[in-house]
Amino acid sequence: MTAITSAYGAEDQFWHHDVISEGSAAKYGRSFIPSYSLFMTLQDTTSAMGATAVCPGTYMCTSHKINDICGEYGFQVSDNGVWEQGDAVFMNQQSIHRGAAHSDPNGSHRVLFIITFAPRPMDIRYETRMIGQGGSYSLKWDMWGHTLHDFEHCETKMRQPWTTLRALGIYKPKDSQWGWDWLSQQSMRLANKDSGYDEVERLDDFVDNGGFGFPKILSVPLLEGMSWRDYFRASIKRCKDFSEKVAMIGSFIFVCVSLFGATIVHIVNKHSGSARTPVKSVFRLYKRIVLYNLVSVAIGVFMMDHLARSGWARSIKARTLYSSPFNIPDLKTDPRPVAVVYKTDVLISDRLDFKKLGSLVDALDYQGGNVRFKAAVHGASKMVEHLKKDDMNRLVETILRGLKREGGRLLLQNEASDWVVLDNNDATLYTTQAIMLETNALIAALHKESKFLLSSYKHGLRYKGAMAHKYSPLHINNIMDVLMNNEGIPLLQLYSSPSLLKKKKKIEEITNLAKPTRSTSLRSPRRLTIVAPITSTALRRSTSSLCTNVVISDEGMLVLGDIVEAQYEGMTDYYKGKIISIKEGSSVEVVFDDGDRDTHFEPSDLKKFVPYVVGERVQVKESVDGVYLPAKITRIYPEGRDVLNAVFLDTRRRVKVPSSFVSRVETFEVGEFVEAPFEGSEDYFMATVVNMNADGTIDLHYDDGDESFQVNTRNLRKLYDSQS
Repeated sequence: MTAITSAYGAEDQFWHHDVISEGSAAKYGRSFIPSYSLFMTLQDTTSAMGATAVCPGTYMCTSHKINDICGEYGFQVSDNGVWEQGDAVFMNQQSIHRGAAHSDPNGSHRVLFIITFAPRPMDIRYETRMIGQGGSYSLKWDMWGHTLHDFEHCETKMRQPWTTLRALGIYKPKDSQWGWDWLSQQSMRLANKDSGYDEVERLDDFVDNGGFGFPKILSVPLLEGMSWRDYFRASIKRCKDFSEKVAMIGSFIFVCVSLFGATIVHIVNKHSGSARTPVKSVFRLYKRIVLYNLVSVAIGVFMMDHLARSGWARSIKARTLYSSPFNIPDLKTDPRPVAVVYKTDVLISDRLDFKKLGSLVDALDYQGGNVRFKAAVHGASKMVEHLKKDDMNRLVETILRGLKREGGRLLLQNEASDWVVLDNNDATLYTTQAIMLETNALIAALHKESKFLLSSYKHGLRYKGAMAHKYSPLHINNIMDVLMNNEGIPLLQLYSSPSLLKKKKKIEEITNLAKPTRSTSLRSPRRLTIVAPITSTALRRSTSSLCTNVVISDEGMLVLGDIVEAQYEGMTDYYKGKIISIKEGSSVEVVFDDGDRDTHFEPSDLKKFVPYVVGERVQVKESVDGVYLPAKITRIYPEGRDVLNAVFLDTRRRVKVPSSFVSRVETFEVGEFVEAPFEGSEDYFMATVVNMNADGTIDLHYDDGDESFQVNTRNLRKLYDSQS
């Protein structure tokens, strides 16, 4: 807790973090705890009085231009108005902020009351994190070790001597929780050369100002080249050596004085004729003293044994207290290429799979590439229900192609903390997995929990045994493989240990005993999905920039560059063309083989082009301005020669034409309902197909009783089957 005051004339602070980036929980979640500050103004504060400015989002990411950006927009809490008394700003200490200049000559002093919060430490045996570095902690030493609840009930929770014992990490009431005690946080800051312990000049000032306040006999002289750690160690040793000397000298003096006193008394009694024997009294006194000391020693031994068996002491002996969560000696050579991270990359890491981090678990979701990739995956998941297997593969390829086009890659943080590039197979599998998990909430939740477990086994101190650290991850991966494959979702095991692959077969044999069948409870009779009914509007809005070149038609997925058939400007015949543009996920532009374009197709208007086959009935023209006539294909030339042979049905004349002069026509059946013009009329009337002629024309019977014969099918519109 602290308070900051600024008066008229105070200048702008520089933009800064309260915790340096090297001590950020967003970057090193297993090494540092997240911390937060509450800034509360104690009077109405205007912008001119220097209201605090906070640059939003900078606890996640910054750039070298951040000072210019924050300075341009200001971001003062007052927002050109008034920051009212009692209002507060709650922010991550990693956020960039500053106190603005006080330029109001009539304004009062600006006073801020600041409280900094941090999560309580876990069980000391398993805690790998330290408090963030770079901050200044304005807290009395005997207030450390307490929690916010203790401060709220200070009259009962912060009484002496318990407050001192709590601050030193020695004792706490059973109904209380440990905070960060003074000794622990000081040792952390000292070991890391944190603010206040990073410069020898500050040590000089500390010693010149009296140091620890010890008497001169206990004070350690400051030697050349001595660091803060050396000074602390020398001071502790001086106090220990001095205490031992005092105890030995005191005991010796006590024994000598006692014997000398007893001798004097004995001599006096002997000369006076007294029958009292002071020597016996002295020895009885020694006996009592020895007994008392034995009791004290027994209590001390019991306490030392209890302390030695505590998690704190065992962690020190095992060298795990505040140790690195990463097993450096176990690092293996990674054959994958190491990459420099750019904002367009998709980052994959298990370092933040740690529930104690709270919202920082999702820190990587704010990376530019991750934002776009996640949006693409979410949009693609809404199409899954309507896709065939081949379409699913094409959808994944489209997303990865879009990512690559924007300069992005899928990067994995390996054991050595390097970012390596996933190969095409792993990238495809990871993308498919991400899409499918979006469609199954239950499996997605289990997958997330398994990631937390795997990260704990890999980085946590709780699970350092061979079974937990080596074999348990294999069990978890195999169980998740069973569960996910049972729902048709692939599992990409990004962190399988190469040294344990030879054990995998044995582990799989054990795990296979738990493989579910259709009758077991592991497989639900229904998939729990979050896919809502899909409408064309929903599909249009479901894609991100990475998959905007994808649409869903009645026949499946269509992507940019696909060959399709479409009806040009409302004509009844279908012409071959190519998709050259998809706008807003729905409006499709097609260029036809003859060069014409149409820009307003809906996905439902398009058909996937199926290659022509010999014997197929089509419409053929002989020139650009020619008339389409019914024909039958008689020969198709090899790929690369875009021509074919056809025979006209009415004249039996054979022609060789380019495929751009060919169009498919709707096929009709006897009894089918259609709309058709009557004897050259521009209006359409309902009719029924009564005969299919050999030349490709049809005979019609209109609803009003009229009839037409040898009608060209190009002039008809389909309605619906008479059977329906």
